[in-house]
Amino acid sequence: MTNQNRYLFNFSKHVNEFCDEFSLLEDKTPVIALSGGLDSVALLHLFNDLSLQNLCRRPRAVTIDHGTRADIEKELQELKKICDDLKVEYRVLKIKALDLSSSNFENVARQSRYEAIENDLKADEVCLLGHHLDDCFEWSLMQQFKSSQMSAKLGIPVRRGVFRRPLLCVSRAHIERYAKYKNLNWFEDSSNTNLKFERNFIRHEVVKSIAKRYPKYLKHYVYSQKELKKLLKAKKSKEAMPSIKSHQRSWGMILEIFGALDIEQFKSELFKVSQVHRGQVALQSTKFVTNFNKGNLEIKGPYSFSGGVKVFQFGRQIIFIRKNFEVTPLASQIPGSIPFLSRTSSKNSMQETPAILATKYRHLLGENPFTYPWKEPRGQVLIYI
Repeated sequence: MTNQNRYLFNFSKHVNEFCDEFSLLEDKTPVIALSGGLDSVALLHLFNDLSLQNLCRRPRAVTIDHGTRADIEKELQELKKICDDLKVEYRVLKIKALDLSSSNFENVARQSRYEAIENDLKADEVCLLGHHLDDCFEWSLMQQFKSSQMSAKLGIPVRRGVFRRPLLCVSRAHIERYAKYKNLNWFEDSSNTNLKFERNFIRHEVVKSIAKRYPKYLKHYVYSQKELKKLLKAKKSKEAMPSIKSHQRSWGMILEIFGALDIEQFKSELFKVSQVHRGQVALQSTKFVTNFNKGNLEIKGPYSFSGGVKVFQFGRQIIFIRKNFEVTPLASQIPGSIPFLSRTSSKNSMQETPAILATKYRHLLGENPFTYPWKEPRGQVLIYI
């Protein structure tokens, strides 16, 4: 295999695996948004080749005519010839002419394209767009000047509804090399040099300067995006986790704390077992929560709160015991477990003890306690929840 053929094979394989990883096709017909530029022409040939290898369905192509360019008819004829040569179905979608002098022309044109394509798609089709890594970097850069949201800096989404971007795993340089080896022809849109448009300004005035000074900027951008996605995923997972999980008992309550302890949540749970809901108990709660969030996760207590509530702390677990209940939590040698002291007959074996305790102390432990009973020779038992 020549170097040229090896590159074409690896390029196709890489994009196909990227599609599989992000489920971009979902066994649906790919519809190529064919503008005539390098990216979309390469995208059309790539997915036509993949279909010939039975790796995807046969694609079709659509072109949007904005009605703003006088030379569009000649290009449309050339694009039809390309599709005819590939035996690919081709269609032109005309939309209402837009005002080039409008300050928001780019956004209006983009939305008009998406609406026209989406309305043309069948139920078993998805639209493939030719955006690549360079486009993603430029878009991400623009967002840093217009948005404070960290997620906005992730760049162009790989998939948004029926629109998919299979070339976000390659750079423009990769695509140019692919097109060169395939002997492809494409058009250069004359409007791409108009610095009035925001994307062109970023591309020609900003990114070119960055590339000249930092030639490996795109490589580092890809790595940084991967790290940012990991951080956002971890943050989302953490936010989804409840900060407090409560287990109510007849004698009070057990709290499991995840992350920082929220003062309002703490008071809300405490008031469920306390006889008072204001005054001194609020001050006591604030002091307790402040110490907890400082990382003081030792075994502490009992603390006497207003309303007759006794509070124990076992690392990230907190026990509220109601007034007039005699329950004795003890220091635990088992991480993450809360022990209660009880007794059973010295005649009972270790095998019998869990069932006996589960029945006898159901009011203490709940219906289905997960216990680690430890029985001493004299009959003393530590029940670990």
